[in-house]
Amino acid sequence: MPQVVHVCAVAPDMLAIEIQSGVFTPNQLVRYTPQPGDELEDEKERPHREIVDGKLVQTFQKRLYRVVNGQRTSIGLLSPDGNYLFIEGKTRGELLDETAVDLPDSYEIQSAGDPAYRSPRKPAAVYRKGKPNGYSQPFPFLYTVSLRLPAPLREGVTYTIHLHGLNTEQKRLSYAHRPRAVRSLAVHAIQTGYRPDDPHKRAYYSFWAGVDREGRHGSCTLSVNRFELLDDTGKTVFTGRIEQAKRVGEQEQVSVQESGDYSKAPVYRLDFSGFRQTGRYRVYVPGVGVSYPFRIAENVWEQPFKAAMLGILHQRQGIEQGPPATRYRRQRPFHPDDGVQFYQMTMIVQDGQEDDDGRGRNLQELAEQGKLERVQGVWGGYQDAGDWDTLGHHLSATYDLLGLYFLNPAAFRRIQLSLPDSERRNNLPDILDEALWQMACWRRLQMPDGGVRGGYGYGWWVPTERGITSWMLKSAGVYAVDHVTTMHFAAAAARTARVLRQFDPQEAQRYLQDALRAWRWAEANSNESNPTYARLKAREGWPPFLSDLRTKRAMAAVELLAATRDASYDAAFQQSCTLLTEDTLYHDPEQVDAAFAYVRLPQGLGNAEVKRRLTAQITRLADYAIEFSRKNAYDVISGTRLDYPLMAPLRYFSTPGGGGFLLIYAYELTRNPKYLAAAVQGSNFCLGANPDNLSYCTGVGHRYQQYNFIVDAQITGQLPGVLVGHIPYGQGNEGNDLSRGANSWVQQWLLRFGPRHMRPDWYDWPVYEQYIDFGRYPLMNETCFNQTTVKAACYWFWLHTRPGTK
Repeated sequence: MPQVVHVCAVAPDMLAIEIQSGVFTPNQLVRYTPQPGDELEDEKERPHREIVDGKLVQTFQKRLYRVVNGQRTSIGLLSPDGNYLFIEGKTRGELLDETAVDLPDSYEIQSAGDPAYRSPRKPAAVYRKGKPNGYSQPFPFLYTVSLRLPAPLREGVTYTIHLHGLNTEQKRLSYAHRPRAVRSLAVHAIQTGYRPDDPHKRAYYSFWAGVDREGRHGSCTLSVNRFELLDDTGKTVFTGRIEQAKRVGEQEQVSVQESGDYSKAPVYRLDFSGFRQTGRYRVYVPGVGVSYPFRIAENVWEQPFKAAMLGILHQRQGIEQGPPATRYRRQRPFHPDDGVQFYQMTMIVQDGQEDDDGRGRNLQELAEQGKLERVQGVWGGYQDAGDWDTLGHHLSATYDLLGLYFLNPAAFRRIQLSLPDSERRNNLPDILDEALWQMACWRRLQMPDGGVRGGYGYGWWVPTERGITSWMLKSAGVYAVDHVTTMHFAAAAARTARVLRQFDPQEAQRYLQDALRAWRWAEANSNESNPTYARLKAREGWPPFLSDLRTKRAMAAVELLAATRDASYDAAFQQSCTLLTEDTLYHDPEQVDAAFAYVRLPQGLGNAEVKRRLTAQITRLADYAIEFSRKNAYDVISGTRLDYPLMAPLRYFSTPGGGGFLLIYAYELTRNPKYLAAAVQGSNFCLGANPDNLSYCTGVGHRYQQYNFIVDAQITGQLPGVLVGHIPYGQGNEGNDLSRGANSWVQQWLLRFGPRHMRPDWYDWPVYEQYIDFGRYPLMNETCFNQTTVKAACYWFWLHTRPGTK
């Protein structure tokens, strides 16, 4: 039966009741043991394809049927090799009967200690909101039912709430109104905490109650003007002023592309930036309740940083995962020693990944023509996201992680991570070990002439319901050489050479030579005589080919300038850096990365006037980001670019600083405390200071998202609770036209098709609360690890290790 899991006040005259409807059940992947009477039937609607010895081979997975309670019953699907049985989890327990839940007559509130409720009274209004929390079928739901009371609650008094006509297990609830002790859904604070010298510390009060039975939205306003910080004993240690950030209906902006009421409720700021005493605290709003606890401590950013680094480790391709390095268990995928065959494709990575099985078509055509060539020695790298591609843009992970060395060499050297034993025992810093992991793969993908192939992946799309994991696949197509991957490799390899010189000079020199070969190939082939260049130049797409190549050229040029001191790379950088050539507030974030790297070149290297101009441009962009963040109630701030549309893959809400380091760069270059405050501000929403009270980083905080779109973890039943450090793309404005073009299938087939629908309609939810933790929508629940998790790890490393301030 549905369970009441929490009762609290969200205003002096409103109670909120959280109800869990249905219990998530994970999938199972078990060894198949034949039993008498087993019936196996080919699943012919979608063949499984592999390239075997240069030829396309199609097989069919087999569905297992057994007699259960006298009925022929589908048990699950066998893996392609027949060794494993995949059993989809089915949600347990009853779902909430919605017949009576929205009716005021379904509730009575009574209390012997409050004269206003001595006789049972019905609520003045009932509001409800609910969304899935898990992906087993039918979807489990978490509902919040809010009761607008006929009279305010009295502190210290116990109330009985009678539930009439609801099929919850509890028919009567007892709620003691002790707001200094009871967590309120309306008080939103970061769930990790702050350093004592972090100059931004802020919580929020706000509550959107959902809609009543007529579809009218409900929310709460505050009558008090002070809030408190309570320590673990309940003692008040700080009192601050409550400031209203917005009213109902007031327009907000997170992106320049649109505006709207993203909270659908009043929002109040509770600022305690000046409080520096170490300890464990909760934010208290008188008459309402307290937040989740958080710490103020010197090491508070270490835990999210290390969690994110573990999330990066989980994405490694070509190794087995498991204890002691990680609780997550996964067999070794895409390794030639396990019989995986790699074949050279003629398509480049920019021609698409899984779009219409493009890789598969290319492999099939080459096989039919007898032109498929085996590629030896290719393995490693990272898995892209929930799926298993290894792609050229992953090189940003190495570039970003190595950038930490230049921010704080001492911390880079000393920090210890959870890594495989062989890496823990070597003489390299642990962050360097992680940064180097994929580079061996990309060196194997580099051709003798210097060009670098764009990665590799299985040829066909595999729906999660097929129960196929990455380590079951036995063939992969290798992309052809392309310009962007080659120049990106030049940047990453040159930066590798710069850092590795401190630890292994000979290997550093080899990386430098690899970078130089890649640079020369890209420079020699970036013209109309190269057919790939000419075709991509003429093609529309995102990112635009020429601007992407220009950005990678700027990155590579500054790294090669630092590594070789050759002035020709200085000229190439100045030619390619848009912060020098374009007067705009919207630059590719990697252009800002390259500009910062140039400014931080050693004294005597690079042009002093150019460094001054770049510093001015970086601080100009940071000032704009700070000013723009005042346009939204939750102070969401972006360190990337503000002209990105507000749609899911662009990380406005899930990733610190929206996945960009602009605010960190501005502080590093100026030591102006306003940029430090803005950088801390950039981690507030994503770690819990939001109306869902949700940490977007798995394993971090009290209430974190759990149902990631990580296919291997879903199939093997390791969600929730096993993966740590995964950060999804998060929501955008799911109701705007651009988002609807991508998510309409989610709305149609997942949220409106099943036995329970979201309440209210998904598109009618406030933007801040549109994230659904159900692991089914890739653009929301998935990620490219280098775009969220790596960015967060680097961001939190800096917040953890930066020098202290007074």
